[in-house]
Amino acid sequence: MAFVTVCVYSKWQLNTIYEIFKKHLILLAGFCAVLAILFASTLINHTYSKFIFLTIDYSWYYINNNYRGHSRLFYYFFIRLKNNIVNNPFMWASVFFGALFSCKILNKNKFLILISWALLSAVAVFPGYYFRNHYYLFLLPAVSVYFGLFFDIIFEWANNQHKKIYQVIPPLFFLLCIIYYLASGYDFFIKDTPAEASVSMYWSNVFNNAVIISNYIINNTKKEDKILVIGSEPEIYFYTQRKAATGYIYIYPLMERHPFRDSMLSEFIHQSIINKPQLIINSRNPWFSDSFQNAIIYAITPPASKYILKSYCYTDSLQHKDIFVESGNENNIPKQQILWEIYGLSK
Repeated sequence: MAFVTVCVYSKWQLNTIYEIFKKHLILLAGFCAVLAILFASTLINHTYSKFIFLTIDYSWYYINNNYRGHSRLFYYFFIRLKNNIVNNPFMWASVFFGALFSCKILNKNKFLILISWALLSAVAVFPGYYFRNHYYLFLLPAVSVYFGLFFDIIFEWANNQHKKIYQVIPPLFFLLCIIYYLASGYDFFIKDTPAEASVSMYWSNVFNNAVIISNYIINNTKKEDKILVIGSEPEIYFYTQRKAATGYIYIYPLMERHPFRDSMLSEFIHQSIINKPQLIINSRNPWFSDSFQNAIIYAITPPASKYILKSYCYTDSLQHKDIFVESGNENNIPKQQILWEIYGLSK
């Protein structure tokens, strides 16, 4: 909204109070129309109250429950940004000079739009002060424009030079940016398989293994069966095309510090029990403590229930593949290599 407001002021010359009011009224009407369609869809699907809770109540605590404090927020912002800059200093130097020269070659309106876009993109990284690497994706569109602007400037400069040699400088520098980036990530971009690239980027996450466990689920359930994944691997529901036994397909909120945690955890357990999933997959995610996972498993599959531990899945480091072992034969599995515990209804 803030960025669009800047665009409104830059696009039209607003000389009177009436013009300012009229243009903002048009802007507000378009924004409200989108919200009206969104709210109507939640009312039709009977998800309005849950939508309000997750997008306002819970989200407010999520972005304000920071553990780093306000005093060092810029420190953490630039520390993470520095890690990205180190990967390709030539590209970021181009972005810096593109931003620097933009005030000279762009007219006032275009400069205002571009700088506000970049600043508001940076602000989008701040909520919660977590500064996770993927949050910086918000910066890429504005950064790309500054990168392109820099090369537009130096190509125009080169074309105005009498000596031909100057004209090869811009394309050579552009190639240097690309080659340096590819060379610094040679293993990731060229040498590694997709599975190896996933491990190098996401290390402890089980994205590769999720495909294996999904094939197991497909082979041991019917299409109409519901399943439950304890962890934060919603891709499994997509791979298997099986419905979730609970609305909490991503359970990090159940272990964060906020006033709604207990009620959300109770709802998660209640939905899991009444919907009777055919299989329960415990991902043994290292992000979750053993006590947290064990407490959830016990609540959903108490001794009186019909659920039994059917098998384990672990990664054989020598064969580099996932192996399934039936319950009772797990003595030879190193505990730290167990990726999944699979619970199912007894026959």
